[in-house]
Amino acid sequence: MVAGGDKRTRLVQAADDLVYRNGYASATLADIAGAAGVPVGNVYYYFRTKESLASAVIATRGRVYAARRDDWDRTLQPRDRVLGFIAMSVDARRDLALSGCPIGSLCSELQKPGSPLGAEAGQLFCEWLDWLGAQFEALGHSRRDAGAQSLHLLSRLQGATLLARALRSVDVLVDEAARASAWIESL
Repeated sequence: MVAGGDKRTRLVQAADDLVYRNGYASATLADIAGAAGVPVGNVYYYFRTKESLASAVIATRGRVYAARRDDWDRTLQPRDRVLGFIAMSVDARRDLALSGCPIGSLCSELQKPGSPLGAEAGQLFCEWLDWLGAQFEALGHSRRDAGAQSLHLLSRLQGATLLARALRSVDVLVDEAARASAWIESL
């Protein structure tokens, strides 16, 4: 059970965890309420639909990643920021190999025709791409090249994450992250 916080916060935290571990389709409102220690009837007071709860999960993940980027921006130089981004995948390797990327998994599950949730989840990748692009620009790349480099790095790590999950092997992700880090060090 998720401890602490108000009921709305506990519901979002429980949904975030269950959606990440089990997938959006498998996470029922009853399961989320149970994990949050909230009566299922109370869920509708805070979230009229499962989609509105998913939107809150996406926003929460966005705030977590924005805070991480802000921290790196305050404390690190551009090259070390990018290396920190790569290290983030290595640090989470066990979760990534078990459940996939928290953003990528949401994007693939929520990309349904007529649903705005896929675009909301995809915006999290856009924010990472913009931020990475700014780091590559700060490293001396042209804006166009910086955009291409950020897309290449994110694609590289997403592919490694997908393979790590499919093969149930953290080594795939760790090895690719090491190659990506060596590439960044060489810039």
